[in-house]
Amino acid sequence: MAKSPKNKTENVPANTNPETDAPLPTHVEYGDFKLAIADLSQKAAVYLLQYGFGKSLQDSVAGVRKEMTNAVKMGEDGKTPLLDEAGNTIPAHSEDEIKAAISKSMGERVQAIVDGTIGNRGPGKPKLTTRESLTEKVVREMLSAAAAKQNKKLPKIGEGYEALAEKFLAAKRDIVNAEVDHRMATVGESAEDFTF
Repeated sequence: MAKSPKNKTENVPANTNPETDAPLPTHVEYGDFKLAIADLSQKAAVYLLQYGFGKSLQDSVAGVRKEMTNAVKMGEDGKTPLLDEAGNTIPAHSEDEIKAAISKSMGERVQAIVDGTIGNRGPGKPKLTTRESLTEKVVREMLSAAAAKQNKKLPKIGEGYEALAEKFLAAKRDIVNAEVDHRMATVGESAEDFTF
């Protein structure tokens, strides 16, 4: 499958946003196509904004409905699906829970668009420092190892993982910090003799 072309914007400092004084794009690109924003009619601009807004909201929930609809309640072993009296699997989420999850995700995306944080890591989340990112990685690795040892599955992000990670970090902060310190020191040592 061919890779889709990247979306690009071209910034020219002459046009600025008075609220942030950040350059506004004067052109947009997609693959070999380039369009000057100033050449757009009002109708074209509204179409693109509406289409982009709708597409962004759809992207924010990509796969959520299917994933939640297909999820089934599992037995205590975490492997065997629970069955109702007729022998059918029991859905893990009600239709109301699915609608609420979709609404929440779309609401977060709308807020990120309004706040101007849409390009950041996840809706409205600022980019993590190297230490924060490494801490998240170490916590995930440790939780995955603990879950595998107990034949359990980790909850997915947005479905309870965050609370579990916070609880784990609160209980094991010293061990996690020691591992993060070790990895940061190892990375630093391995690059010490490199000259730029």
